[in-house]
Amino acid sequence: MKKPFKIFIVTGLCTFCFLSVSGQEKVNLAATIGVPDLISIGARYQMKQSQLGLNYGFGTINDSYNKTYVISVDYFNHFSGESRYTDRRPWYLRGGFNYLVDETSSFKDTYLYTNLRMGRDFNLSKRFGFTIDLGLLVELSYNRTEKEPMALPYWFSFDWGTSTAESKVLPAISLGMFYRL
Repeated sequence: MKKPFKIFIVTGLCTFCFLSVSGQEKVNLAATIGVPDLISIGARYQMKQSQLGLNYGFGTINDSYNKTYVISVDYFNHFSGESRYTDRRPWYLRGGFNYLVDETSSFKDTYLYTNLRMGRDFNLSKRFGFTIDLGLLVELSYNRTEKEPMALPYWFSFDWGTSTAESKVLPAISLGMFYRL
């Protein structure tokens, strides 16, 4: 792992842990599914109409051949609307960074993305609700590390090739639920 990313993660974790300990009533637990979130769990610290979130997500794991995970740090700015259950406005802008790893037995791909999304909270009670957001995901860096080639039977010699449709900008979408502690 590169040194700037390690510093980024450690600083984010320390900040988030400090904020979480300093005000437990302002912590929200979250579970989401989407791109680039994969299937993730996390926590968000609320400061008036803003939130700071940290998530860990995982993707489809095919036995021991494929491991995919993402670590996300996001900032939410709630800016419009009203809810009868909370003072937090339901419409928000969300921006952040996502570190995604896709590893197989023959390679390890690492990506760093930034994202900007717009979304809405649907508060079902004072403590529980759902979210949906949509936006763009922009690739900041990509690195592939080759491992030992996968051993295939001699009769399996079809050349799969590589994709030429590599986009640096992708859609970002997520559906989730949250619980206020």
